[in-house]
Amino acid sequence: SFMRLRVASETPAQSLSTSDTVAADTLAFFAMSRIETAIIFTSLQGCVCPTVYHEAVCVNNKSAPLCGDFITEAPRMIPYDESIERRCTMKRILIIGGVAAGATAAARARRLDGEADITLLEAGDDVSFANCGLPYFIGGDVKNRSDLILASPETFHDQYRVNVHTATEVSAIDRAAKSVSAVNKKNGKKLTFKYDALILAQGGKPIVPPLPGVDRKNVFQLWTLDDMDKINSFIKENSPRTAVVVGGGFIGLEMVEALAKRGMQVQLVEMAPQIMPLLEAEMAGFLEKELLDRKSTRLNSSHATLS
Repeated sequence: SFMRLRVASETPAQSLSTSDTVAADTLAFFAMSRIETAIIFTSLQGCVCPTVYHEAVCVNNKSAPLCGDFITEAPRMIPYDESIERRCTMKRILIIGGVAAGATAAARARRLDGEADITLLEAGDDVSFANCGLPYFIGGDVKNRSDLILASPETFHDQYRVNVHTATEVSAIDRAAKSVSAVNKKNGKKLTFKYDALILAQGGKPIVPPLPGVDRKNVFQLWTLDDMDKINSFIKENSPRTAVVVGGGFIGLEMVEALAKRGMQVQLVEMAPQIMPLLEAEMAGFLEKELLDRKSTRLNSSHATLS
């Protein structure tokens, strides 16, 4: 079924021709299914603009009103301009967070909508990197840091036409105004971004236990390229002989291997009764045996202490 149309003009309400009605209805349906506020021009160079009540309004003349100018009063008319048509019909998609989830969402959004205005905000300095490869750089399997960077803001814009703002941390979301407040971490400049659709893709954070000593310079978390650089620099400058890895998940086990390759005696600490808690206990047992067969690794879990 098509959307009901109401003609707004200087004259009393009138009906469109069948062909124009179908064209306007189709455009209105497309607009309402994609965005909440837009201007879509018909073949008559008029305008289909949904109100908050989802009632399409079609101005049937040679001029076009600015978006939102007609809700309770006659529209303010300006000469028809194709650039206004494109700007007012374009959906604004705002993505908070980059790396795996945010970058994938941006690429997918572009494939689904070739005309959307897509903006991505990333608090870190890198918009897309291989976070699963961080331990392998520390262990020496990945030789070049640049191999971990999947895309820069420039290549992301060239390939997907996505506007990327790195080192930009979001401070507030105003859902009523459909706007996001952010701060550029490098210069302190406050920024505001409008959106029609908002995607939250901040990802997770390493759990840092509230214990004495976690703020010491030899205690690290591994989450970003910057974290990786800090760990790598500390190893180069201090040549530590022992290390403790807290957490026996994927990244934890990869870090055990990486640090052992760097010549350290490594102790793995896991709160659960087994490493890799997502695995069946029997499968996790094979991994634990593999670790204990290595002279460079010790394992502590809540179930038992093996050394």
